[in-house]
Amino acid sequence: MKEREYAIFWGCTTLYREQSYEISTRSVLQELDIGLLDVNGLGCCGLPILPLDEDAAITMAVRNLYLLAQTERPILTICNGCYKMFRDASRRYEDEEFQKIIEEKLGIEKFEIPEIYHIVEILSDEDVLEEIKSRKKREIGGMRIAGHSGCHFYRPKKDLSKGDPERPQELRRIVEALGGEYVEYWDETECCGATVALIDLKLPLEIVREKVLNMERFGADSVVTMCPSCHMMLDLYQRQALRDIKGAREIPVLHITQLVGLFLGLSPDELGLHLNKVKLHNVIVT
Repeated sequence: MKEREYAIFWGCTTLYREQSYEISTRSVLQELDIGLLDVNGLGCCGLPILPLDEDAAITMAVRNLYLLAQTERPILTICNGCYKMFRDASRRYEDEEFQKIIEEKLGIEKFEIPEIYHIVEILSDEDVLEEIKSRKKREIGGMRIAGHSGCHFYRPKKDLSKGDPERPQELRRIVEALGGEYVEYWDETECCGATVALIDLKLPLEIVREKVLNMERFGADSVVTMCPSCHMMLDLYQRQALRDIKGAREIPVLHITQLVGLFLGLSPDELGLHLNKVKLHNVIVT
């Protein structure tokens, strides 16, 4: 079993564009008696400026880690990009020379970086899964669920602690433990296109279209994500991506916390389902 309380880092995309992820995370963890400690003064994780200035991006991440560390709690994030930045910053901070530069720049003293977790690590933990299964309130056994794990949790490959990035297991483990059927499809591990969408939507829309059509070809009736940016691309832009495809069927996109919450019997409002663009309709067995 993981810890019972975490210092939470929501990240920008969740708070400003994917509030359903925050709502469902709070509801699910409360149901599981896992506490979240909100911290004031946090900023962007630094990922958006990483291609422009790596040191500046890492400095932004370390600043957040410093504030979170003051709680003396392990850190939890629900965003792949934030998770990557914190892991990268944690490794860079081990370098004493870089450490001194960062501390002088931020005006802070040397500190111990707590353990950093992604929400999917908590929910796929064996003990937590057993606890979730023991609290089952709704049947999802009829669901055929595709997974989109995203890029930054598993990549780059130099960090192999998460296993093979070409065969991600966390979402599969959760879906199958809840009784759903996990659906593999051709481009399961391909990027969602979110980073490119900051510059031009044409290519990302093509990526979303291809992924959704492949999910449909392989018989998925829904898809689950673990990153707010991935959810935004597949949910918010799906209708636009499929606009010119005759007979294309929209596929509901769930945050992993929404799927777990449905299994636990939480209400649509408690999971922020009203904020999802592609509605569930008759996918869920009540």
